[in-house]
Amino acid sequence: MTSGSPYKPLAQSSGLSSPSNNRNSSSSSHSVELENLGRGGNNNRKNKAQTDISTAPSGGVGRAPPPGQCRIILARLASRLVIDIVLWASFIMAVLYTEKVGALTRYQKHLFNAVGVGLPLMLGLNYNSSFQAMAGIMRWKVLESSIYTFKETDLILSLDSFLTVTKLGIHWSKQMAKKAGKRWMYFGRALACLGWVFLTLGSQIGVGLLGLTFDFNSENALIPEPGKVWVTNLATYSRTAPLSIPVAVGITTINEEQYRAHQYGDLGDQFVKESNASSNVKIPSYGSNISITWLEGGSAWEYRFQDWTGTQQDPRQQSIPSDRIITVKTNCTIIHWNQLWNTSHHLNWSQVKYEDIAPDGVTFLNFDTDGKQKEFWCDNRCARIGGVATTWYEGGSGLTNDTSQWNATECDVAISSVSNTGNATYYELSDEVAQLAAGAIAMDGIARLTQDSYQFYRYNNRTTWGSDFVDKNEVAKRVGRFAAGSIALLDFYGGTLDHEVDGTKVLIGVKLTAKRPQLWIVMGILVGVHFILLPVVLYFGNTAPYADGSHLSTAILFNSVLNEVQHEKKFIKSKELHKEKTYKTSFMHSEEGPVLVLRPAE
Repeated sequence: MTSGSPYKPLAQSSGLSSPSNNRNSSSSSHSVELENLGRGGNNNRKNKAQTDISTAPSGGVGRAPPPGQCRIILARLASRLVIDIVLWASFIMAVLYTEKVGALTRYQKHLFNAVGVGLPLMLGLNYNSSFQAMAGIMRWKVLESSIYTFKETDLILSLDSFLTVTKLGIHWSKQMAKKAGKRWMYFGRALACLGWVFLTLGSQIGVGLLGLTFDFNSENALIPEPGKVWVTNLATYSRTAPLSIPVAVGITTINEEQYRAHQYGDLGDQFVKESNASSNVKIPSYGSNISITWLEGGSAWEYRFQDWTGTQQDPRQQSIPSDRIITVKTNCTIIHWNQLWNTSHHLNWSQVKYEDIAPDGVTFLNFDTDGKQKEFWCDNRCARIGGVATTWYEGGSGLTNDTSQWNATECDVAISSVSNTGNATYYELSDEVAQLAAGAIAMDGIARLTQDSYQFYRYNNRTTWGSDFVDKNEVAKRVGRFAAGSIALLDFYGGTLDHEVDGTKVLIGVKLTAKRPQLWIVMGILVGVHFILLPVVLYFGNTAPYADGSHLSTAILFNSVLNEVQHEKKFIKSKELHKEKTYKTSFMHSEEGPVLVLRPAE
């Protein structure tokens, strides 16, 4: 017996001799008394043994446990519950912290894998140890509750083994068929064993499910997270102009701006994707994923400016749409060419020359040649442009125009301010740039010597921009798309600020994502079951004498039975003993405290 055991060997504590001692020798009175529990002796010794045993309280619930037993059981159970809580707290913190880190390096991922595997393994071992301890405590209550064969007693003493519980359940299932009168009793016992098996397996399965409570995205994935980003300088189309563009300073600067605005808009149908519905989903991408959204029913286009991730030399390596939005809204009217002179209109159509109009195509005109002709503005951020769609056919002397088939249009293209800027001026699209984008479809970037002139651009009728003017809403959508595409490609091709700002950064790597509902459910079930079982086992385990599970304690428990078997037969097979005898646990008081014994059932 180990030094920490509350009981001493029975040979010392109660005077029991070992099986090898001479049964007739003058050993202590306690030895003789307990030996006679299993076999006959003289009446005086038998009566004295019965007297000793009768002094012990009878078995059953409500008997006062030995002093300190409750503390011992509580310490065994509570210590494992505390370990359980600590391991769970460590696992949850590891998952949530790693999720907060964002993009993980290869080393960080391997480190989490080690923690994410190690902690669940420790949890599984702790649950296994905890259930073993509970079974080890409850076996004494089970033994005391009824009479059992020697085989059943042997199995019950090993209830802390998962396989033993399974064997015991199978044994009692077989007894249901053999003993019809006690079928329900054996059914209940087998069902209890089955429940304990499922509970033990369930705890290990639950721990195994922890691997499903978090997920890694694929390698080299784009991961958005808060950080420093590059943003486009929206104060100018030119990559060389200063931040605050002096539009009216010189003819060279304004013409470059006009050319860039038109160039970006013209390329928009090839490089800017079109979306049919507004979406708040922000999908990071390599380089550019530029798209504009048509707002159904609003005759307006919407564009989300990008947050760019990269170096100062190459700032646009990755991108993600931001919350900064700009809207382009266009209203158009269609006027028959021959009715222009009899209809009130806003543009100076009398200046338009026939030779400037495209044959069998569309010509858009902008009378604000230098960005200063406010009579052709509809607002500080709104440009008014005209267009002519012509039909030409081949006659006897070449191409002949038929103005009766011509249509004209006047469109007001208005561009909103940038929303959700947080009052940061570097996010703003200046009024000058807004005017340029609004009128870009009709700009050629060529200087005019007189202010009473106009810029124009002609489009083949087989291009996106050159189809006839039939429906005013379609024309408004077409012209607005040009302006929105010009702004979108400015965001992609334009110069950036000379410093990074706060935004959503896109990193390349692996990111852990915690599946919170699954995590809380698995943790709640496992910890909850553990917590509920603790008071149940503590209560019932404290209603019967408790001894540790050491081999010496077990040997003391079986000492009287072994003495009986040894005295009756020199050798007996296990199967024969199982059939012949049933036993019941009891205990007696000794000088060292209560001692468990196993005696034949009467």
